[in-house]
Amino acid sequence: IVNSFKYLGITFSTQLSFTKHLQNKNAEANARISYMFSKYQLSHLPLSIVKRLFNIYVLPLYTYGLPIWITSISINAVKSANAVQT
Repeated sequence: IVNSFKYLGITFSTQLSFTKHLQNKNAEANARISYMFSKYQLSHLPLSIVKRLFNIYVLPLYTYGLPIWITSISINAVKSANAVQT
């Protein structure tokens, strides 16, 4: 018996709350953002290129399976996702 499991990249819980899924995606996004800062000198790049890099590396984490999990997450998880993206 498990409290949550991952299927096709989406973390399901027994209560069908996807807050844990969003927390996992926030952690992955933070790792990717750290990688971008270490790999590229973002402060020396034009904003349009930085936005494009964000759209390539980070945004797909949040958009994959969005219709499935968007309705069942906590407000705090949404706030933390907004903080990561900002």
